Amino acid sequence: KIESTSSLLSPSKIPGKWTTVTNYNVDWIACWKDPLLNKFKYIYPSQTNNSINKFDFAKILSKKIKKIRVLYTKDLHCSDIKKNQLSLATYLIDTFCIRCGTESDDSNDVVGCTTLLCKHIHTKNNNISLNFIGKDSIEFNKTIHCKIPIVKDIINKNLKSKNQLSPF
Repeated sequence: KIESTSSLLSPSKIPGKWTTVTNYNVDWIACWKDPLLNKFKYIYPSQTNNSINKFDFAKILSKKIKKIRVLYTKDLHCSDIKKNQLSLATYLIDTFCIRCGTESDDSNDVVGCTTLLCKHIHTKNNNISLNFIGKDSIEFNKTIHCKIPIVKDIINKNLKSKNQLSPF
């Protein structure tokens, strides 16, 4: 049951299992129990603007994704190592749908694309496998068939030299 004076917010119009609002003296505007982590997650008013900005940016990118893919595929063949690494990171983000990631003081070994290490990636034949702990300490374990041979070559070159895959 939802307490509301608006008929737009009646329980019959919102799918899901909703409960009554019982505390009006909190700084968050919504919460739910995450079934993966068995923890409560909260949405704060300051987060809503950031989320809207992310979705607006995603709409812009969706109109340019074909051009972005052409550019990073071209740059995979570039002799400039920075362009080469950036295009590899872009390929991994696009293909595996992973977060960019940042350096963190977190001791949980939480990573994203820019902090991937050799231990997180494996290649076999034309397959690339990623296995690491991502945001909210959720394991990411996915294998894809690589359709661009040079990607596997770049990764294997980094693995042989024991480099971090994306040293930005």
